[in-house]
Amino acid sequence: VKLRDIVLLAHPKDNRGLLKGVVDGTIKAPKTIESKLAGGEKASKVVGEMLSENRLGYMAALKNIRNALETGITDRALDEWCTLISDARKVAKSRVLPFRFVDAWFAIKELNIDHFKLQKVKDALNAAIVASAQNLDFVNSDEKVALIIDQSGSMGGRGYSWFGGSSEGSDPWDHAIILAATVYTAFPRGNVVVYKFSGHCEKCDFGDMSPLDIIENTPHDGGSTY
Repeated sequence: VKLRDIVLLAHPKDNRGLLKGVVDGTIKAPKTIESKLAGGEKASKVVGEMLSENRLGYMAALKNIRNALETGITDRALDEWCTLISDARKVAKSRVLPFRFVDAWFAIKELNIDHFKLQKVKDALNAAIVASAQNLDFVNSDEKVALIIDQSGSMGGRGYSWFGGSSEGSDPWDHAIILAATVYTAFPRGNVVVYKFSGHCEKCDFGDMSPLDIIENTPHDGGSTY
């Protein structure tokens, strides 16, 4: 069923004269990032143009950063991208959850490009992760919270870590440490403590680490919980 069929069946009002173009097949598709990329334009050029015109959607910006970096995004466009991605109001409006930003980082962190550009992107993603904690709907910065993370062998699950790049999914540990890093950095430092446990319990000192550094540098030691 095509839009043309629905128009012919439902006879909606056409105050702007657009539906005649739908019926006749003459209406032009909007110039979206997808249509531009499908037309063969470089991602860096498309992303840069749409950022400068304030026409790039939040998720589109997040999903296309790897291609933009690989095809030579300019410093000015990258600065505009970082401003967009780290804007707390835009993060809230997008309703994007923290793991999306983690996915974006692990998709680009090994790229053979200018590390100053990578650091800019990492800083923007870290800021977005902290802001996205509010999209979880259970973070209340006035509360005092203990985060208790199971690090036993079963947290390895049957899948493979995102960090290893498998298509089979991620380990429960990946979900746990991403959630812990997000909530930890969303609370005032004096309002949250973190513990890992398997055969025994140990307190984790994340200090002032960023969410992505916590995720990358917190080991899953394994063990059993009896």
